[in-house]
Amino acid sequence: PFEGDAVYREAVGRAPNLHLGRDGAIAPWLLRARALVQHGSTTAVEAALARVPALSAAWLPSWARLEAVEAASVPCADLESLLARLDRALAEPPPAGPPAAAVPFIEEWFSRVDGRAHERVAGELLAAAGEGAGPNLRTCRRLHYRRHDAAPGSAHRAAGALRRVAGLPRGFSFRRFRELAPRPGWERSAKAFDAAAVGRWTGAAAAARGEGAAPRVRLAREAGAYRVPFGAGRSVEVTHG
Repeated sequence: PFEGDAVYREAVGRAPNLHLGRDGAIAPWLLRARALVQHGSTTAVEAALARVPALSAAWLPSWARLEAVEAASVPCADLESLLARLDRALAEPPPAGPPAAAVPFIEEWFSRVDGRAHERVAGELLAAAGEGAGPNLRTCRRLHYRRHDAAPGSAHRAAGALRRVAGLPRGFSFRRFRELAPRPGWERSAKAFDAAAVGRWTGAAAAARGEGAAPRVRLAREAGAYRVPFGAGRSVEVTHG
């Protein structure tokens, strides 16, 4: 749950076969699950992508009805039917694909699960940008860095000009240079990963696809990818071919 978990912990504490966790993303949990029980949550769409039945407690009142969620869910009229569907999910093999009703929403929102969504998004943007007279790059840059909002001679104007000339993001803060040392404890957190871990994952994926050579993996700062000497950066660069 994303809200306070005191009520959940009190309920779960009385059941030895329940576990309450708020660590990490939902995807690893879904990929290890046989079924999802939810109520009006877009996690149902993610479950459909993972070929996990998303059971909906339809007898509970809802603040709103989300069409995409309903299309990806298996509605259960009462607790007995939900338990029966859970038994079926545990006994039967996973679905061959998402529910047919959810396919139009998946194609419109998420498209295929192939890791190339960024290419499709970029293609749409480039196609839209090619229509008409074309963008005014000077105006775009001026508006992006909000040069017109800062008073002449102000520190904000100077910082904005420096970001623009250096090609830094508009929200870049120069104060980050004061914290170049890695924060302690991150390496032991659930979100920690390094180039070696990414190399194992991409190598396994390449082997599963029958590709000859595994991608090259290294820290982005070691590859010279940073425009500023951010020594604590943990971004990973993956190179194919």
